[in-house]
Amino acid sequence: MIGIVAWSGIWLGIIAGGAVGLAGSVVVALIHLLVAVILLLVAQCVALLLRFLDSIRLFLSGVRMTCPNCAETVAPYPVYICPRCSELHKDIRSGPYGIGRRTCKCGQRLPTLLLIGASRLTAICPICGAPLPPKFGVAPEIVLPFIGGVNAGKTRLMYSIVLALGELVTELGGVMKPVGDTEGRIGRINTQLSTTGSSSKTIASAPKAYVLHVTLGANQRLVYLFDAAGELHYGVDRLEDLRYLDKATTFIFVVDPLAWDSIWLQLPSERRRELGTVRSDAGSAELAYHQTREQMRKLGRDGNSARMAFVISKYDLLAGTDAYVERSHAAARQLLWDACRLDMGDVAREASQSFSAIEFFQTTSVPDQDGAPDDSVRDLAKWLMQSEGVVFGK
Repeated sequence: MIGIVAWSGIWLGIIAGGAVGLAGSVVVALIHLLVAVILLLVAQCVALLLRFLDSIRLFLSGVRMTCPNCAETVAPYPVYICPRCSELHKDIRSGPYGIGRRTCKCGQRLPTLLLIGASRLTAICPICGAPLPPKFGVAPEIVLPFIGGVNAGKTRLMYSIVLALGELVTELGGVMKPVGDTEGRIGRINTQLSTTGSSSKTIASAPKAYVLHVTLGANQRLVYLFDAAGELHYGVDRLEDLRYLDKATTFIFVVDPLAWDSIWLQLPSERRRELGTVRSDAGSAELAYHQTREQMRKLGRDGNSARMAFVISKYDLLAGTDAYVERSHAAARQLLWDACRLDMGDVAREASQSFSAIEFFQTTSVPDQDGAPDDSVRDLAKWLMQSEGVVFGK
């Protein structure tokens, strides 16, 4: 009898202890689960907050994340390359793989946001796979498209603007560096100009930007110069290749004054024979403007929030004509509006009504004997940068 009672007590103790232990384990497990859920929710909230702050920083700093190769917007982030094993990370942002740091399969820890140092990593465009410039996503982009017909002088003007920007930045104690293959491409233009006196014909394909990284004190900018072949501005089907038109806020429309017979026929016949190969066509200038403007509208680009530099090129070739007058913004405007000269009043009027700001320039793209750009190009470069919020002074 005593044995039965003893065994009954033992089993009752085991059952009661087991029930209490199980209940305790369930409570502990529920508490652990609750804590885990709370921590997960907090981590997700922190990740979302960091992503939000990063997006706000991009917006406030004017960074549009434009690829200089395909001109598409890189969204939401570039593809980053692990510096240790070259593994590609397609979305490195704060999330389930890490809040402030993401661990690669090789063990390398990578910053997850531009806000905390992702820009130090090597990045490529997720759309076209091209390398992206250093400081991409940190330095705001300045997108400068050149518009104009064949032989208008766009490439030579672009080259001269690069020289002028280099001078202006250096004078203020800043630094301008070409990015990627830009230095080599600019060097080839320089070689062509030195040996033949003119640049080679621009290939009629979607242009890749010339990229300059400009540092002025604590301020940085990535300057994209898109020099498209004139043929691309003539038809809607070709204009679709110019995907940067809805990214730019400052445009450069280049006009060759020699295209108009009213000026061309004032040159001596021998001079006309020399310049025949570099002369543009008057009809193509107006076509390039109107077709490009229409494409901007199709892309939803409101000209009222953009600016335009209306540039009459090749001023140095006008010697001997009545268009060879003292250069000024007013004189350039008058030359365009004069029916006996360029007779582009309708185009200039449309541009003045469509864009928030427009200025008229006459430029010489031939450097002096020391290789320095003409003052007219420096004036244009200052205006372009000032339009984008970068002031070089008076």
